[in-house]
Amino acid sequence: MTTTPPPLSLSAPIWTGDASRPRAARIELAEGRVRHVGDAPDRRRGDHDLRDAFCLPAFVDAHLHMVMGGLGLARLDLSQTTSRAAFESSIADAAADLDRRDPHRIRWLEAWGWSAERWRHGGHGDPDRSWLAAAGDRPAIAWRMDRHACLLNDPALAIVERAHPGLPDLPGGEVVRDGRGVPTGILVEANAWRQAIPLVPEADEATRRHATRAAAAHLVRHGIVAVGAMEYANELRDAAIPELGSIPVRIAATLLDREWPLDVGLAEAVRAEIPMDLRDRLRVIGFKAFADGTFGLRTARMLEPYADRPDSQGMLVELALDGHLESWATGVRRAGLSPSIHAIGDGALRLAIDAFEAAERAVPNGPGLPPRLEHAQTVHPEDLPRLKGRMVSVQPAHRADDALVAERALGTARLDRFFPLRSMQEAGAVLAFGSDWPVVAPDPIAAIQSAVTGTTVAGEVFRPDETLSITAALIAATTQAAACLGFDDAGVLAPMRRADLVVLDRDPFEANWLEAPPEIVATIAGGEIVFDRDGRFGDS
Repeated sequence: MTTTPPPLSLSAPIWTGDASRPRAARIELAEGRVRHVGDAPDRRRGDHDLRDAFCLPAFVDAHLHMVMGGLGLARLDLSQTTSRAAFESSIADAAADLDRRDPHRIRWLEAWGWSAERWRHGGHGDPDRSWLAAAGDRPAIAWRMDRHACLLNDPALAIVERAHPGLPDLPGGEVVRDGRGVPTGILVEANAWRQAIPLVPEADEATRRHATRAAAAHLVRHGIVAVGAMEYANELRDAAIPELGSIPVRIAATLLDREWPLDVGLAEAVRAEIPMDLRDRLRVIGFKAFADGTFGLRTARMLEPYADRPDSQGMLVELALDGHLESWATGVRRAGLSPSIHAIGDGALRLAIDAFEAAERAVPNGPGLPPRLEHAQTVHPEDLPRLKGRMVSVQPAHRADDALVAERALGTARLDRFFPLRSMQEAGAVLAFGSDWPVVAPDPIAAIQSAVTGTTVAGEVFRPDETLSITAALIAATTQAAACLGFDDAGVLAPMRRADLVVLDRDPFEANWLEAPPEIVATIAGGEIVFDRDGRFGDS
């Protein structure tokens, strides 16, 4: 991406995302920018004829973990396993492969993506350490799909127990135990983050850099050319910064720093390491904090107990648990940065809104991007008006998965709080779509399908009254996601904007999103063709 791409002209039906000119039939790109958007329906000499396809602004993913996602591409994916037998078979195959490549057993077996909800129909509950027996004496760790809980085998559990005798439950965490008080192998929230993660050998710098390149290639195949990446500072330094000149994806980074007090100078330290000529490719825009856990684990903090766990409202974690959330948000805002708070339960969301309101009172004219609510999977009706004008970063693919347990977890009386996308939009929230990859695939088409149809991963339609129009969903996946991250030149096809486009195989406004959603056939980033599934652009 270091050379200027040649001019490119396309004749195609186009949705521009520009309210003043939502539709067009021809677009000209030059020097990485949109030069002209017009209505001429006839192909001109030199145009690429895409009239059997459909063009729109390239997608922006407002929330993912780029380096982690890239690393996950090379690790065992358990997201499609639907039974214990399939789980154990996958572990056995991965262990045999790893034994061939690492006979001295230096590396851990790392897997991710399991969810007990996918195999409950087979009579299985949560897995335990015996499910990882095929790894033998090699330490093994398998992350739940949301990355808020991990499963360890006996050798890995022994390593953790040596470092943390007795494996005590940490505040904001849990060690799951059987009826005899013996650890099952599952560590939840703080116990997973603070006891297991530090003991798993980190990928080296070369592996991280390769993961960044692999992540970028994966994203553009899904039509994504700009992302809001939630990253640790060392991951940016070791992986993203060295690869900026060679990947076609722009990054707005929100730093993950789980310590208190917050070191806001970390953002400037990372910025100082970005070469001047690449600072339009990587921006450090804020910090992220966690207020609670996840819906599937029932660790998301609710205002009232879960219907299927009447003794639990979930848990607060980290800054929210320690009562520092408001001070943290104020400090981030005072530094001219955007505070983002992970809040999935309605109780955690209320605390996050409280924290943002307090920060805005303390710093009324704070520079930089506004605060962002991350996830907002359950919202109490009384809090809907408080979302007016607020950036709400949502992941519709989580809706498709968590809908499987929504009624069981909330009961019928509180189902109106679950993913109220339409209600949030009508209340004036600025919805920005993302994926949370690698928790789920970075697939905007799947996200839009869930948002406009209410389809679950089981293929059923759930709460269609809270779905969005196709236009609203496209805006959330392009224009508003770009605005959420400060990419003022993305998300809209208009003169002098970035030449970021995606080509679909059919008109999204005419497609049957329930049965046959559109497919991505090409991606253009900064005027350069970075993905061309069908060879539509030939040698261009």
